[in-house]
Amino acid sequence: MPQHGLEEAVARLCLQRYKKLPKKGKPISGQWTVLAGLVMQQGEDISNLELISLATGTKCLSGEERLQSVKGTLLNDCHAEVLVRRGFLNWFLNQAKLSAAEKQLVGADNQLAAAKKPYFLQIQQNGKVKLQDGVKFHLYSSHPPCG
Repeated sequence: MPQHGLEEAVARLCLQRYKKLPKKGKPISGQWTVLAGLVMQQGEDISNLELISLATGTKCLSGEERLQSVKGTLLNDCHAEVLVRRGFLNWFLNQAKLSAAEKQLVGADNQLAAAKKPYFLQIQQNGKVKLQDGVKFHLYSSHPPCG
């Protein structure tokens, strides 16, 4: 399948999920934000994409906004790409912990662990976590990153 099919599928998945979110916190008329998403793909089949992390954010606050705010009440430089990466790392580390815990379980408890086991990770003999072959991650951003 052509590469643009994958790109469109990743963008569509992120945008559809964003549209399903409640209006609270979304920009109102005259405002804008950047949307970023991180999607996992297993193998070459683009119909089996999974949205892992989704975030919105803007490049930074204006100097006027910062000066008029109470110190410590606003986040500056909340790039959507940075926030989606943080969400992804949190998710990934939790999946690695689940994989490590599953490897230690034996007997009847192993059936429970197998149902929760992250299917895209494997624990190597040395204890390191490795992605299964064919697993890829794709970043979507509604606006080109700066810098």
